[in-house]
Amino acid sequence: MKVLGLSAFHRNAAAALVVDGVVVAAIEEERFTRKLGESRFPIRAAQFCLAEAGISAVELDEVVFYQKPLRRFERTLASLIGSFPSSARCFSKQMFAWLGERLWIKGRISGELGVDPNRVRFCAHHHAHAAAAFLPSGFADAAVLVVDGVGEWATTSLWRGRDGELEPLGEQLFPDSLGLFQSALTQYLGFEPEKDEHKLEALAAYGTPRFADRLLEVVRLEPHGVISIDPAPFRFRFDGDLLFGPGLVELLGPVRIPGGPLDTSGGDSRFVDVAASVQEVLERALLHLAKHAHEVVGSPRLCVGGCLALNATALGRLHSEGPFDELFVESLAHDGGAALGAALLSASMHGPVRTRDDDWIGLGDEVRLVAEETPGLEREDAPGRLEARVAEALEAGALVGYVRGRSAWSPDALGRRSLFVDPRRADARRALNDRVARRDPFLPLRAVATREAAARFFEVPDGADAALRGGSLVLRARPGTVDSLPAVVHANGTARVQVVDARTQPELHRLLSAFDARTGVAVARGSGPRRARRTAGARSPRSPAALRAHGPRPARARGSLARARARRRDDPLISRRVAPRR
Repeated sequence: MKVLGLSAFHRNAAAALVVDGVVVAAIEEERFTRKLGESRFPIRAAQFCLAEAGISAVELDEVVFYQKPLRRFERTLASLIGSFPSSARCFSKQMFAWLGERLWIKGRISGELGVDPNRVRFCAHHHAHAAAAFLPSGFADAAVLVVDGVGEWATTSLWRGRDGELEPLGEQLFPDSLGLFQSALTQYLGFEPEKDEHKLEALAAYGTPRFADRLLEVVRLEPHGVISIDPAPFRFRFDGDLLFGPGLVELLGPVRIPGGPLDTSGGDSRFVDVAASVQEVLERALLHLAKHAHEVVGSPRLCVGGCLALNATALGRLHSEGPFDELFVESLAHDGGAALGAALLSASMHGPVRTRDDDWIGLGDEVRLVAEETPGLEREDAPGRLEARVAEALEAGALVGYVRGRSAWSPDALGRRSLFVDPRRADARRALNDRVARRDPFLPLRAVATREAAARFFEVPDGADAALRGGSLVLRARPGTVDSLPAVVHANGTARVQVVDARTQPELHRLLSAFDARTGVAVARGSGPRRARRTAGARSPRSPAALRAHGPRPARARGSLARARARRRDDPLISRRVAPRR
């Protein structure tokens, strides 16, 4: 059974291929177009997945799209008509988009891929997220909670997962949406909605939630796990560009102009306090939903999917204070992840789905981020030698780019496409920010630790191994960690931690162990180089990996990179494979 899952036309277009219950490949279209959050039809991603399996599109048994377009159009049309005349400004824009391409998805998929239209299927958006959260978990049974912006009509849904099947238990409908509430407040704070929610989460660490009570009058936590949102301060129903109205300004004060100042040092703290208040409301709401899920399903295990599964701080609190013993988080919880969920869901109806130990299912070893002729690039063939050199470079104060193997099906790719720096350096964040374009200075970076060492520095919970491997939880730092690892701990005494074990990531485990042997610290501070000005590492197809460690003023190699990219475009064998963003 060969099933291709697709997502497109909103944000994070992606493709995923499942063959006989095994995930062969999955990748976002942005890796090829280099446009963050790419929404266009993922033709390059689909071609890549098919090439990885060595099959053509005509051999596919099914192509599954990640939502039901007619039901989503029904919701859009009903909302616009019901909100008239407030919706007059955006009515024509929405109708142009829907009548232009979004309603004719089956024909578009058939034409782009050359498949029989009778093999094109559609699944509900939340069903796809639930499948992506439950089926890879390895749990025999679990409660499955999807908290998203909005799919067709559903914004929050509860499922019972058992023996590879999903049973719907209830849903909440648009416009009562925690995801849209989060996006509206992200926009209020001057950031881009549906893209910069992680900035709101990071900013919250600097503030106090003094506006939480006001916001809880807007976001009401009602019995039986119901969350209702007062529509008055928001414009969800009739405006996709401006998500909030004058009512929110009356509640919280004037908005922040995009790019305007942010005081995180104790001066004018209103914006950081708003962020902290929003984060507090989201965490309370997730705990409210989890308590209800536990009462209804009764399982000690919880799987979480949808856009709020990207909020690692909320998930950390959910696991520590919630009623569940074990937690699994959807690896890629935005719309791109639903492409994999759609493929897994269809495949599970024809046989068992086999789980994986890792999420390295994207672009393969043959893709190079830096050309072989880049000045100063060296190749290491001896096992363990590369990791020893990286540890030595980190101890010497260098910023190290590290690229190895296949890229990750996750928002970050630490250990595969990474920038590392010594976390004992108080100036480590500034050092990394100097090398990463358009990165806000208040954003934290991940701590990457071996499984054995993590508990020495952080309060590591039981029952969340998979979530910790994906860096999906924020943990409380132990006393003394701030002094020994000042670059790791965020302003509120927490850190986002990716835990590495020797079985699933042996190379990265060796690197951290080598660093531990030199410094007594098996922790590195890292960032996926998604917006890096220069990726300081390379992958050679003839060696385990290649390393280039940079000092404070690294040499530039723009000409070599440009020539390498031009050569890739001209090479007929790899012209359709553009180097990934990470």
